[in-house]
Amino acid sequence: MYKHELVKNSYGLDMLVNIEYGNEGISCAKHWHEHLEIIYILKDNMQVAIGDNPEIINRGDFVIINPMEIHSTETFKGKGFMLLQIPFDFLLKYIPDISKIRIDCDCKNPNSKKVKDILAELAETYETKKDGYLLNFYALLFKLLYTLLTEYSVKMSGSEYGKSEKYMERLTQILNYINMNYAKDCTMQQVAKEMNLNSSYFSRFFKKYMGMTFMEYLQEIRIEHVFQDMLKTDYNITDICQRNGFANYRIFSIKFKDRFGCTPGKKLKELRDQKAATREATIRETIFKEEFAVV
Repeated sequence: MYKHELVKNSYGLDMLVNIEYGNEGISCAKHWHEHLEIIYILKDNMQVAIGDNPEIINRGDFVIINPMEIHSTETFKGKGFMLLQIPFDFLLKYIPDISKIRIDCDCKNPNSKKVKDILAELAETYETKKDGYLLNFYALLFKLLYTLLTEYSVKMSGSEYGKSEKYMERLTQILNYINMNYAKDCTMQQVAKEMNLNSSYFSRFFKKYMGMTFMEYLQEIRIEHVFQDMLKTDYNITDICQRNGFANYRIFSIKFKDRFGCTPGKKLKELRDQKAATREATIRETIFKEEFAVV
């Protein structure tokens, strides 16, 4: 969903590090946060959109998302990636002017090989967790940050930084309200009134900073929650549709197909078949281990 996201640190670290593999896709609609986010692809690929620019990144590629950059991520079938989220306070401690710079590093550029190599080693270090891995992890992290700062940083002007901070504060209030009310009969006029903004100004502001209309965003938020319910609950399609704010099934079905390329029923069956296959494989593995232990 498009929201202000908070960082939850990984055990033993001052930041979030997460390595995920799986056969199911994931979908995270537009959002922003104050930390620096780096995604490194270990398997398959991922679509990442920063602002209005969607891009497919493949195995061995990476993307760097600066603090307060609006972005979304999606994988369509399988997934395999390392997610690294470095909190703003951590960055500020070592890079005092971090709020006035942004990192501009394109993984398609041949010169980015140094960054790819560091990320590959970071992923291996975190995944294997050998004795003393935290020491090596931090050594690699600081090497990565130094490389990004000295070779790929761009300074923002004072006015650019000031406007960004002001508008993100307003955007946070808007998105928090939508995130709390998406399942209700939520209209642009209602949200504009809550924010003490004229509806016409609200519409222009939202479109400018979100890259989509209010209704497009609201439907994207709802579709994301529908997908999560498909993954995590046993509700049927009608219940899932209604509990996430879609009063019109036909519109819901069209929007879902636009996003996932298939009908809601087909996607639900696919996800539940995958879940059943995973559960069955786990049971077989458990039985095998128990029989082996007896022998």
